Order: sequence, then C-alpha cells, then structure tokens
Amino acid sequence: MLNIFENINPTSKINFEDRVIPLFKIKEESESISLSQFQSDGNYVSIITKNSYSFVKHLLAVWNNGLIPVPINHQLKNVQVKEMLGSINCSNLIVDSDVKQNYTSVCKTVLSFEELEKSNSINNKYNNTAVVLFTSGSTSFPKAVPLSFYNFDEHYKSIKSRFNLSKEDNWLASLPFYHIGGFAIIMRALLSGADLSLVNSYKTGEIISAVNKFNPSHISLVPTQLFEIVNNHIKPNTNHKALFLGGGPSNYNLVNAAIELGWNIIKVYGSTETCSMVSSVSIKDYPAKINSSGKAFDQNEIIIVDDKMNPLSKNQIGEIVIKSNSLSSGYINNENNQFGSFGFLTKDFGYIDDDGFLHIEMRREDLIVTGGENVNPFEIENVIKNFNFVEDSVVIGVDDVKWGQIICAVVQTKSDVNINDFIKDLKSILPSFQVPKQIIIVDSIPRNEMGKVKRNDLKKLFMKS
Repeated sequence: MLNIFENINPTSKINFEDRVIPLFKIKEESESISLSQFQSDGNYVSIITKNSYSFVKHLLAVWNNGLIPVPINHQLKNVQVKEMLGSINCSNLIVDSDVKQNYTSVCKTVLSFEELEKSNSINNKYNNTAVVLFTSGSTSFPKAVPLSFYNFDEHYKSIKSRFNLSKEDNWLASLPFYHIGGFAIIMRALLSGADLSLVNSYKTGEIISAVNKFNPSHISLVPTQLFEIVNNHIKPNTNHKALFLGGGPSNYNLVNAAIELGWNIIKVYGSTETCSMVSSVSIKDYPAKINSSGKAFDQNEIIIVDDKMNPLSKNQIGEIVIKSNSLSSGYINNENNQFGSFGFLTKDFGYIDDDGFLHIEMRREDLIVTGGENVNPFEIENVIKNFNFVEDSVVIGVDDVKWGQIICAVVQTKSDVNINDFIKDLKSILPSFQVPKQIIIVDSIPRNEMGKVKRNDLKKLFMKS
C-alpha cells in the first residue's frame, strides 16, 4: 500500500485564496467522506470542478473509498462529457451544488460535494489505479489513460534527485487538475510532504497574483502562459527554484527572454501516458541545449526507432519510444498498438544528439504529405513567425483530392497585412512545395487550457473558406 501522507510534516499545508489548511486536516476530512452511493455503480467517479480545496479533499475521499477518480474539464459541453465518460462506462459524478442540475442527464448518479455522507474507509493499494485522465484530444477523440499509485511513486523517485525536491518546497498548481500536468503537481506535493498552493484560474493575472502571494518554489507552465509572463516583464519570486516548461514546442526567443528576467527554465518532455515528464534540461546549466527537451530521468529510457521498430543511431530522426516504470498500462476500452513490451510509441518524431539530449521534431499526425512530399509544418511556422507583423502562426494539412493534402496557414497578426505580398515573400524563402496554398488571418489561434492548438477547429475554417 502506498501511504501518500508518510512524508507530510506538521507544517505541510494547502494555500488557497486567503485560507491556509494543514494537510493533516484535509486527510481527516477526506476520511470522513463516504461514497457508498457510488460503489454499486462501478469503480470510476468523475470529478468536475475548478482547481480548488474541494477537488483535493474529494480526490483523497475517492481513494479512501477504494474508487478511481476521473477529473474532467469543467468547460466542456454536456454532450462531450457524456461521450467521454461513456467511453469508459463511468456512471458516477461529483460536481458543485450550483451546477448539479446541469449534469443530471450525463451520469446515472450525480452528487454534489455537499451531499456526500460520512464514514471511514481506506483502500489505496500500490498497484491500484490512482486516476484516469483523458488525453487532450487536440486531433482526435480523447483517450482514457489509467495511472497507478506505483506509476506516480516511480515518477516522483525519478525526478526527486535531479531537482533536489524536499518538504520545504511549495508547488503552485498552475495547470488544471484534469490534465496530467496539473494532477502530477498534487502528487509531487503529497509524496514530498511539500506545500501546495492553488490558483482560481490560469489567466496571467491570477498566476502572477498567486506567485506574489504564495511565493512558490516550483511552477509549471505551458508556452502560452510563459509568453504572457514575459510580455508583462514579470520577474521570479524570492523562493523561486524552477519553472518547468512543457506542453508543446517553445520558441527560442521566448525561453531566452524568460531567462533574462531571472526565471530558471527547465524544459521537459512527457505525456499523460508517461505520467508527465520523462526528460528535462536546465537551460541555465546547458544553454547550448535550449532547443532540446533534455535527457531521460534515471529509470527512464528514450529510444528512437524507424518505421520497422529498428533502433536508430544518434542524430537520426525517427519515432520516440519511452520505457519507464511510470508508464501507463494502456488505454481503457481502446485497442491500440502504441503500448507493448517495447515500451510506448509516442507518435512523436525526434532524435537524440551526440550528447544524449532529446530533440522533438513533430507529431506524426502533424506531418503533411502533399504531392508525395513529406512536410514538417513547424519548419514553415518558424519562417512565418519571423515576419515582424506576425504574432502567432499554425500550419496544418487539409485533405485535397489532387494533392492528398494541401498546406494551409493560420496567422495571427500584429498589424494589417497584404496577403498577396505575404505569399510572394514566402515564395522567395521557401521551396515551392512548402508554400501554403491557403492563408487565413485570425484574431487569435484557438488553444486549449494547456496551450495546445485546436487543430480540428482550424481545419474547419478552411473547409468553410
């Protein structure tokens, strides 16, 4: 059995708004909550709410009752929630009392936090599933990923020594709990006995306010959040130790600007399936590796393979395979060949350089095949982003009868632009087969809360045009 409270000391606490709650009190309160009304309806209990004290307390209650939590994005429409929970046969749901009526058609049993009865029970065996998290689903239907207490314990052990984690740390929950990036923050705080500080939302102002108020040692951000931090010229707090940067490609200039402000940037790579990060690089210690995603943690192995699963040599681009004790056992109700004795096929392409650092090139599903040519969209994005009038850009492939796919660019601009002149300039820089055939100017690029581009939404723009 994994005792997640064994490292907690009397001063360990959760900071939330103007409240300071000792973790031992949360433990006692969670043990008094019974979910007996759920236990006859399966093992899964979904929790839908914002990052809050109630989320943490009822997460522990779900574990205490021998059940498996399934955090869901509170911003999703009912039809999406129903489809996701239906995919794993989850018929139990806990929500805030003021929105309970909105979810009565989603699950068989829907209870508010306030309605839960009192009792005492504990059941969190080491190999039991600790949580089910859905992948972001930015390009396909979200997959349900079970992660065990063992996975989280092994993950924590693998990062503890590299980052010198201790009970004196204070983790800012700067990412949503229904994503692995946010949920892993809870687990690191609990397993290390450190403090956990919560924010009301992930807007820049809230993050900055929480940094100033709670003085965290560790903070995790995605590139879009870091952009706002840098754009507002925010310097780190006095207790700052590390800013973990993941969730997608990060711009060289953005990372450099953050470092100049004093932030200790640690670039990381991982996924829901790997229980969050499996590699990292401190840009302060390795400035020449600013474009890499670092080296694998101890007890983690990163291999690059070709399309026949043959290992590739250094500097050869292929698919990234992860072997790790923190790796999920596989997707729920979803037959998939990404998991096996070989490890986990990430569907990410990259290479390992001569010094053993991982470099990410792109997702396989982002690859554009047009007229028989394989095109890396990020190469085109980088060219577009170098124009002074460009704020942001995303390049995608859209199905086409003649070409198979055509290259399309969505561009967020800082000022007015003449599309014809823009295309002419691109033709002078890019090979002809890499020049976008369609360009749409938008006010903003649609992204989810983790900063990932909603590519399906962008494809719909071109289907309408």
